[in-house]
Amino acid sequence: MAASTLLIGSSGSGKTTLAKHLASRYDSVVVVNGFGFANAVECDYEDAEGKSKSGGIVVFDDVIKPTHEQLAIIKRFLLYVKRHRNVEIMVLAHSVKSNNTYSLLQHFDYVICTKAGMNAKNFKDICQFAKIDADPIWKAFITHREKNVYLKMDMTSGECQITEVGMTEEREAAEKKRARVLAILTSLGGTPDLAMQVDNLK
Repeated sequence: MAASTLLIGSSGSGKTTLAKHLASRYDSVVVVNGFGFANAVECDYEDAEGKSKSGGIVVFDDVIKPTHEQLAIIKRFLLYVKRHRNVEIMVLAHSVKSNNTYSLLQHFDYVICTKAGMNAKNFKDICQFAKIDADPIWKAFITHREKNVYLKMDMTSGECQITEVGMTEEREAAEKKRARVLAILTSLGGTPDLAMQVDNLK
């Protein structure tokens, strides 16, 4: 089943690199308000639905100051096009509150944050919406030994995992295990310092 992802990050933090990598898995790629994606059809908001294909992906690039009409189109994709036409949705943005994407959070399946200090507030806003403690998770992420990593949150379960482009299945399983241990520690009243200890587990 198609999924929807909100990819958050400041300029130069790697969100477009990740988006291009993820989009490369699809035969049909439609990019709205963007360019540079391989084998993609580029279009404006109004033409996106007509250009999208079942089993493909639509990327809304660089959502900074969307109009009410543009937000309505994104919402239609999240609520209708994804489900009824089996189209993956990805929205790239710099923040969640300054551009009104916060109002759409409930409709995303996943949120991915890039490893940038400026994303701390974004992640805190997302966790506030999801009603989970942001501090230990963010500290484990921002101090992670790998540089090219991303923090992915499942908006249904609240589970977070650290991942990277090209991560092996073994590495991904290890990161999921680390995230589960961290969640348990946090639920038991663990402090943010425990996040670093979890992150250093072999």
